[in-house]
Amino acid sequence: MNTRVRDSKALLTLLVCGYLQAAAVAWPWPMGEWLQRGQALGLLQLAAMAVAVAIIHRSTSPFQAAIRTGVFASTWLLSSFAWLYVSMHEYGGLPSAAAAAAVWALACGLAVYYATAGALYVRWRGQHPLAAAVLFAALWTLAELARGQWLTGFPWGAIGYAQVDLWGDWLPWLGVYGVGAVAAGLAAWMGVMWAHGKRTATLWAWAVVVLMATVSPPLPTTESTGQLRAWLLQGNIGQDQKFNQQTGIQAALSWYPEQWLAALDAPERPDLVVTPETAIPLLPQQIPTDWWREHLQALGNASDAGPEVHWMSGMPLGSAEDGYTNSVWGMGSRGARQRLAANGGEPVWDPSGTGAYRYDKHHLVPMGEFIPPLFRWFIELMNIPLGDFERGALVQAPWRIQGQDVAAHICFEDVFGEELAQTVANTPASVLVNVSNLAWFGGTIALDQHLNIARVRALELGRPIVRSTNTGATAHIDHRGRVLARLPHQTRGVLAVTVEGRSGQTPYVRWVSALGLWPLWLWALAVLGLSIWARQRNGG
Repeated sequence: MNTRVRDSKALLTLLVCGYLQAAAVAWPWPMGEWLQRGQALGLLQLAAMAVAVAIIHRSTSPFQAAIRTGVFASTWLLSSFAWLYVSMHEYGGLPSAAAAAAVWALACGLAVYYATAGALYVRWRGQHPLAAAVLFAALWTLAELARGQWLTGFPWGAIGYAQVDLWGDWLPWLGVYGVGAVAAGLAAWMGVMWAHGKRTATLWAWAVVVLMATVSPPLPTTESTGQLRAWLLQGNIGQDQKFNQQTGIQAALSWYPEQWLAALDAPERPDLVVTPETAIPLLPQQIPTDWWREHLQALGNASDAGPEVHWMSGMPLGSAEDGYTNSVWGMGSRGARQRLAANGGEPVWDPSGTGAYRYDKHHLVPMGEFIPPLFRWFIELMNIPLGDFERGALVQAPWRIQGQDVAAHICFEDVFGEELAQTVANTPASVLVNVSNLAWFGGTIALDQHLNIARVRALELGRPIVRSTNTGATAHIDHRGRVLARLPHQTRGVLAVTVEGRSGQTPYVRWVSALGLWPLWLWALAVLGLSIWARQRNGG
């Protein structure tokens, strides 16, 4: 076989492996009971990466390794977030060619981190398969960390998410990047041994995989803080209708309040009713006063015979003068009563006044929620309202509800476990609430990927997470990462759940809240430094 044909086959195999690694985070095709849509497939991720590493390891130069790793990584990344095309083209109005080019350029730009890692691997690898595997794991981890933290970070689809079912018990100890480093190391060990023709020895790596899945560390002990009854609302208002005055806005201003009123009259009142991100797609001052009066009075006049009902809603806050925030705003029935009494029965709007809860999103989405320097021209090509928000504080006080401390976060923020760990470490938060609007991405696999990301966060933080989303996945996840209940995608409905709050800190929360991700950075850099030293000492 000539070199050109061999190289073409290698690149084609890397394309397939890149796609399969993306599919391992959340399988995109339903295939019966044994393989469901959205399922995380840790073994598939390991196998795909092992084959890719075998090909990269056979590279004859750092440049060839960079090309091969870049092909694998860009395919994996593009397949992980190809749904960005839907938001840019179908809802943002960007021409199809420009939207496709923008997503491809993002994948290729992020793949540079991994291409660099591949080149350094081939330049500094040693002869021993295990040492080479550790070096690959360190370099891959550096690339994952850089992607997740530099330029505000976009760590979507990191390989550790594929391991939520296979190695979930390791997540409260190592976090998603630590588990990803282990996965990269084991996959590299298999790939390097395969590249060296040691087929039988590859079984040892698979034995370690099985051992980690069956003899896992004990889950860290956390304490129950009691129960909270919640209603999670899923309005299923299409993004193309969301800001239409006659359809989406009218539906939001009618359907969501109907559920709040139903909660007040329910035989078993919920303690908390949650609506999705920007469920009310208007600034509060744009909503008619009669609307506020009707619903705040209904909330304030609720009987004291049952538990107090708290309403938590995603909505934009602010003004052109003060700036806008993507926020969660809440009010309990007693707070509404106090506010009305203080203002002669009138619903005076004050987002931070008597009885109110407020959370302002901290980690904003580039292009969608803030405009990076030199990119305003790109935002102006799309029809995305309120594209430049102010940033909230990293740690914000939770809301005390029925003995639980409820901490909100918004959509993309749950990709950053190291930031949410600060809330768990520095506040008494016992229940986490995520509000999201993934209608921007239609019915794509983004909804299932996001659910698996939330499962990983629940395991890392040792906290239950309830999710209220516009189109899915609205769900109840316990502190062990198990989905206890969920609504079908792209349907309108109410998910009634009873959540058990938790207190205490996992090892991950302890080390990442104190040190950030620096232990992983330093470990990976130390491995790289030792590899360079060893290679130079041996005359490499």
